[in-house]
Amino acid sequence: MANYREAIARPFTDYKKLFVGYLLNLPWPFVSGITGTIAYGYVLNSAKVAYKRRKALPQWKDFWDLFIKGVIAGMITVVYMIPTILITLLVLPRLFMDFFSGFDFFLSEYLSSPGLLLDNYGYLFILLAFAAIATFYLIPLATLNWLIEERFSAAFDFERILKKAFTKKYFVNWLILSLIHVCLMALISVYVFNNGSDEPNAVMIEVTLTKVVLALTISPIIIFARDIFTFTVYGNLFRELKRTKK
Repeated sequence: MANYREAIARPFTDYKKLFVGYLLNLPWPFVSGITGTIAYGYVLNSAKVAYKRRKALPQWKDFWDLFIKGVIAGMITVVYMIPTILITLLVLPRLFMDFFSGFDFFLSEYLSSPGLLLDNYGYLFILLAFAAIATFYLIPLATLNWLIEERFSAAFDFERILKKAFTKKYFVNWLILSLIHVCLMALISVYVFNNGSDEPNAVMIEVTLTKVVLALTISPIIIFARDIFTFTVYGNLFRELKRTKK
């Protein structure tokens, strides 16, 4: 099992580096796609450093290299998501056709009887869920394999990736990290959208907007720290899985 205590503490070992990541992750108008990609490139560098058994966070330098790393990692993610995207394109048109061709039937039958919806679309939803889970299960390994080997083709070395994927150690750690991600996103969502106040709707909207602004201000540092923690675990885990025979 990975050392989660060290991984959780790692983003906070250097507040200056953490603050730079926070600034880059903020939703800046027009440039957040670029700055966020640079921040993600830094996260990948932190994984590579962890893989080499170095606990200190890497320096913020060569922003162009960080940007390129972030772009390549994004390309790998998109390629792995192609099956999920294709299945989604099969599901949504049929669902929309049924919805718009018989709006009243859709509301009266499907919403009142969810079982009917599952009978008609269940196999597609199951296929979509399986593809999505498999995609997000393999992406970290594919990304790390490319990052360590420094070859784009290594991200698609399926024989090596699948050998590591079908191990108890990887499955357990992936599951733990996924649950942590879901819980963090759920907490942020609950904070933004939950409002137990009995105030009039106008006041509730004002409060919600305030919460959204606070979430957009605070969530970048939470997400950046989460990503450093996550890829620290993956970097260390990939080193341990390196013992798997090719």
